[in-house]
Amino acid sequence: MAIAPTHARLAAFRAGDLDVEVHLWDIPYLVPFRIARPDPNEESSRTAFVHLTDRASGIEGWGEGCADPYYGDTPETIAAVAPLLLSVALPALSAALAAAGGAASESGYASARGLPGMLGRAADALMPMSDAMDVALGNHGAAKSAIEQALHDLLARSATTSLRRWLGGPETMGHTNLTIGIAPIDMMVERAAAATRYPSLKLKVGLGGEEELIRRVREVYQGPLRLDANCGWTLERALELLPLFERSNVELLEQPLRPGRIKNMAALAAATEIPVIADEDCIVYDDIEQLVGLVDGVNLKQVKIGGLGPSLRGFRKAESLGLRRMFGSMVETKLGTAGAAAVAGAAEFLDLDGPIGLIGDPFTGLELDDQCRWLLDDSEPGSGVTFSPTTRG
Repeated sequence: MAIAPTHARLAAFRAGDLDVEVHLWDIPYLVPFRIARPDPNEESSRTAFVHLTDRASGIEGWGEGCADPYYGDTPETIAAVAPLLLSVALPALSAALAAAGGAASESGYASARGLPGMLGRAADALMPMSDAMDVALGNHGAAKSAIEQALHDLLARSATTSLRRWLGGPETMGHTNLTIGIAPIDMMVERAAAATRYPSLKLKVGLGGEEELIRRVREVYQGPLRLDANCGWTLERALELLPLFERSNVELLEQPLRPGRIKNMAALAAATEIPVIADEDCIVYDDIEQLVGLVDGVNLKQVKIGGLGPSLRGFRKAESLGLRRMFGSMVETKLGTAGAAAVAGAAEFLDLDGPIGLIGDPFTGLELDDQCRWLLDDSEPGSGVTFSPTTRG
């Protein structure tokens, strides 16, 4: 297992008034992270950073696409599609700025007269950027998310305001859970015993042994449990386990069954008061409405739905339809997590613990408070984190 991150520049090009770089970072986990479905990234997080520089002002913007091949992205595919996505996102951005009071010109985005008119509503006003990317290219949510976050970060810095205030994100957010990956039961119990500061734990399950695991975790940790089977159970197995879950303070069941078996998910949801949350069954915005009446809630992730604005729009849609709202993540660094935190107040359940499990996160400036809520400093422009790697590659 690697003990330090490695990295490489995958692409460098110009797009409009911007210099663009895409970097791969392979960042080791503190402990191997295993889930029920196959995952090639059990030892480290292979993530992509999109770095934008406005040539006129020198102002930078950063975005992260924590790529999961299950959803169709790798750092290499993010680098490959970034020129196309920026070629459609930037004209949409210029049109939105023009509508707000003045388009970007040869002087760059930092001096665009439309910036003040965007403050507090940029997530909505700049949705045409995300819509244009969706029209140009299907899937590739992590690539779209990295580009969208980087553009919003650059614009918020240009407007000298925080990313949360720029986007119009809620002012408060709840706590994040801590996730414990599948491992020998003794190890999972040991990790649960060391996590009592967290108000809730998320346990990765789905490969058997849940009866012993829940019983033993309950001996060392008393808070609510969130169980994520990552498609690992059959309906019969999930129904068999329900009595145990219902007497064990299980707060939610995340994607217990294989995706596409939505009638089975509906049958499970009907059999319990524990909320059944769709994750792998909820990839894009249009999936949200299709799940009404079948499951209790949805887990949105910026790398699935395509960014921060789309996430905020998705949470509003889910709330209007009476669905519970979970904001999940891959194993992002503090960069991706800071972006998510800017809109996280729109969700009820937060699973934004990625940086906690990394060795050598190259970003600094984001910490948890004593209630395990991410602290956002609205006096800092943009995302509020700083690229300060200790490794060179």
